[in-house]
Amino acid sequence: MGVIVSKQLKKFFLPLLFQAVASVCYGTEEVPSVEAEVADTARVVEENTEQQTAQAELAAQEGPSFKESFIQSNQAIGAWFDGVAEGVDLFIVGKKLTNRPNETYFQITNSTFVRQYEGPHNVTNFSASLRLPNVEEYWQLIFETSDQQKESGSVASDYLKQDPTEKSLGASLGLFRRLGAVRVAVQPRLELQNPLRLSHSLKFESIADYEGYKIHPKLDLFADASRGVGSFMACNFNFLLSRIHSLTLINEGEYLEKLHQLKVSNGFSVGQATSERSSFAFGMLFNSINRPSYHLENYVASATTTYLIYKNILDLQFTPYLSFPKEESFTGRSGLNFQVNLTF
Repeated sequence: MGVIVSKQLKKFFLPLLFQAVASVCYGTEEVPSVEAEVADTARVVEENTEQQTAQAELAAQEGPSFKESFIQSNQAIGAWFDGVAEGVDLFIVGKKLTNRPNETYFQITNSTFVRQYEGPHNVTNFSASLRLPNVEEYWQLIFETSDQQKESGSVASDYLKQDPTEKSLGASLGLFRRLGAVRVAVQPRLELQNPLRLSHSLKFESIADYEGYKIHPKLDLFADASRGVGSFMACNFNFLLSRIHSLTLINEGEYLEKLHQLKVSNGFSVGQATSERSSFAFGMLFNSINRPSYHLENYVASATTTYLIYKNILDLQFTPYLSFPKEESFTGRSGLNFQVNLTF
């Protein structure tokens, strides 16, 4: 008998309890059914779909934005360069030997240099690198401007360039090999001058990777048509201080036999990744020279901000600096460098 009464109470009170809870949640309104909720959800989805379709049609009528047009044009030009490079690569080798991507690129660099008591200088340079993955199975062929070759052996170009680079278009044919952990490069290059100039370079380079820091030694033996025979030496240390901070100790020097001139640069650079697209670096360089006797020629403090606008396409670099040259009794002289790189 008790079991029957308990079942009757459950049958009577459970619906009342459900209605009471529903009235608290929905007020005096009628409790929505499952079918009604499904219908409302379907209506909202349909409205959102119609709105997205209308926005897509409006965007199609207005045409692509400036950003989309810029990126698409850059990709089309880059694809054309890649196609030409791949055709040359397969023509020389005769068959496909590797699936490595072609890294051929063409770059336009516009640089503005401003120094205290002097007017601004604006220079536009062009550079190209022809990469042939199949040919590189045996040797490596690179086409680039001679400006790049000259800058690759100068500390001023890597950390602070204060003067415009001399324009001299040329071609370089390089043979690269690895001797253990050392990367060896033999690069004769031809400068398109009047008369033609021929230069040679033999480079030894390596990176020793340890826990928390890296050592980057480099030796470049060159015979330059304008500067004569010389050598460039470097041994830089890079320390990873944190996930976004790094410290680089700079030790580089260049010797020119023709002038019996030795230039040495020592200093440091502290870098910080401020975001995924930007970084900041503060550097201090001390430059010395052995003519007429070894002495400190000047020291420079700089702060460089680099911003990546479109990845692998467009980036800019902004560097204010303060130079203290000996010829001006180490009096501070301000300057500013601004550089924009457009890569295809």
